[in-house]
Amino acid sequence: MPSMRYALVVAMAMALSTPLSRAAGTDPVLAPPSEALPPLLGQARRELADIVARRDLDALLAHVGPDTKLSFGGDHGAEDFRRIWGSGMHDQQDLWRELDAILALPGVVQGTRDAPQYCAPYVFCLPTPGGIDPYEALVVTGTRVAIRDRPSRDGQVLTRVSHAVLQRAPDDPRDDGTTPPEWTRVRQASGTTGFIASPWVRSPIDYRLMMSVEAGSGRWMLDYFIAGD
Repeated sequence: MPSMRYALVVAMAMALSTPLSRAAGTDPVLAPPSEALPPLLGQARRELADIVARRDLDALLAHVGPDTKLSFGGDHGAEDFRRIWGSGMHDQQDLWRELDAILALPGVVQGTRDAPQYCAPYVFCLPTPGGIDPYEALVVTGTRVAIRDRPSRDGQVLTRVSHAVLQRAPDDPRDDGTTPPEWTRVRQASGTTGFIASPWVRSPIDYRLMMSVEAGSGRWMLDYFIAGD
């Protein structure tokens, strides 16, 4: 019965954190869930955050098992992890930047009470509302984030959105050049297009991770650290 209650609480939390699509023309919302983790999973997350803060590659590799999935092309395990992320300074900088970005957002408890798993960030772990293709979806991770008429802080604010799920919009061929990387061109459900500061949006298929904890020992391992679909 405790396991059933635990699963029910998790399911209810996910449902409450994933509103249904609103009326036509209104952007769906994916609000960040409250990250209430069971003790072992909470400890594992704190240990991962500490490893990332220390930039300790060897400590991280100790939690990469032979079945840890790293790509959809067959890369897995510590040897492939070191080849992908530890072969040079720039690779490691990219690794810590991606992990920093993931851990800056809340995750979701999955699995069972006896075998809990931590999935992060929530923009991947929770269903994308509104029927938007995850390849095109961009989740706003803040409140009252400005959408501007051009990719500049000086651009006119068209509207402000909070935790909205928008669509990625292609560059307009009439624009002068392409959108700079610090800005992302987005389309709202109303059809309005504009530009949002890139740090405030995240694709559901960007880098994400899953970690599992052994109930007896408390030892945790990365199940996957991947991007794409």
